[in-house]
Amino acid sequence: MRKRIGAALLSMALAASLTACGNSGGAPEVTSEGGQTTASMGEQTTAASAGNGDTTNTKLRIMSMQQPENPEGPIEREIADAFMEKYPGVEIEWIGVAANDMSKKLSAMAAGNDLPDIITTPTEMVSAAYDMGILMDLKQILPTEFLDDFYPEVLAQTTVNDQLLILPYQGMNAALLYRLDWFEEEGLDAPENWEDFSQAAKTLTKDTDGDGKADRWGFAMMATRNASAESRFLYITRSFGVKELWQDTDGTWKTDVGNEAFKKALGMFCDFALVDKVVAPGVLETGYGEAANLVVAGKSGMLITGSNAVGTIISQNPDLQGKLASCPIPMGTEHVSDPREVGYSISSSCQNVELAKEYLMFVCQKENLAKWTEGAGRVPTMKSAQDLPQLQTPEMEGFVAGSQYFYERPKHSGYVEVQDVIGEAYQSVLSGNATVDEAASTAQEKVEEIIESYE
Repeated sequence: MRKRIGAALLSMALAASLTACGNSGGAPEVTSEGGQTTASMGEQTTAASAGNGDTTNTKLRIMSMQQPENPEGPIEREIADAFMEKYPGVEIEWIGVAANDMSKKLSAMAAGNDLPDIITTPTEMVSAAYDMGILMDLKQILPTEFLDDFYPEVLAQTTVNDQLLILPYQGMNAALLYRLDWFEEEGLDAPENWEDFSQAAKTLTKDTDGDGKADRWGFAMMATRNASAESRFLYITRSFGVKELWQDTDGTWKTDVGNEAFKKALGMFCDFALVDKVVAPGVLETGYGEAANLVVAGKSGMLITGSNAVGTIISQNPDLQGKLASCPIPMGTEHVSDPREVGYSISSSCQNVELAKEYLMFVCQKENLAKWTEGAGRVPTMKSAQDLPQLQTPEMEGFVAGSQYFYERPKHSGYVEVQDVIGEAYQSVLSGNATVDEAASTAQEKVEEIIESYE
């Protein structure tokens, strides 16, 4: 058990370092993507209470990655304020932690036996959290009929050994966001496959000021070495049928990294920058914030992202309202999407389990889910909320369609280490330090070593 907990703590700490790596530079306007941030704000603790004279003074401590963010933080507090109005005397104490710091902060609090009642647990930490035993099984707490309203494919993402450790009440479904007005001007249709995508990217890349150099690009490509950019690349490899980790029928873990399909995806990805020149300069330093800012500034026409980018981009440039649309991620052999779910856990040391349960269910009321969609572009994960008018727009269409293309992420304690190997592979090719074949071979060896180290 000591070895398992040690490995879990290491994995959680690595998750923090990978998420924080490589997002320096670039314009400052867009610095986060809900589940990923590019600037640490440290811990922010704010107490809010109903203040209506009730002296019950029951406190819920909630550690949230959304509190330091805008518009996520204000939306979360608005919903919490409504909860406190419903339950006079209840006080919510916020522990706001930037996503880059969440893994390290959570592991430190677990080691110090100081876990809050409710946690927005990063989904990449779910296996490590299970090993540590720091989260309650929500199947034992929440009503069955309530859980039955969630898409089972989404619940599966946060379930380990039949224990539901995170309630994923909202998603940031992955899709392709694009400039609809530019596509219409050029007579382009939404790309169905990567050949369509490549052609569209070339068409949208232009020299708009006539100085002989491109100053507008087709693809806002992320190639930093962190979890945010690495996850985008994995959507591409997945679209070619590549599984970075998979479990055989005998329980052993294996990888497709390094096979011919992986090489094809890697080569295509790097060619966008090296050969096609449809990517803005500085791609090795382009993370989510920089890529989103390219769209905000009218410098790029396509972005692989979660749905939350819609709200972020339009809030920074309201003139883009009505000029964006989304479609499923182009296929190599298949469309893919990831719910990129966000949800709450109840810690194993929670002293107010019944109240925590009520809070989770309150957050999932339809009118509260609508606030997340309208304000932050989040996609509800409950079937009863799919008729929200906020979802029926060109901007959200592709993200909503992504629900039918979800794949289940591997629940392996070394998953974040595998992601880092993937990031190293595309960076080595883009920087000219390796060929596609060399980078693929090295990545395969390293992933196989990771698998072996956890056996």
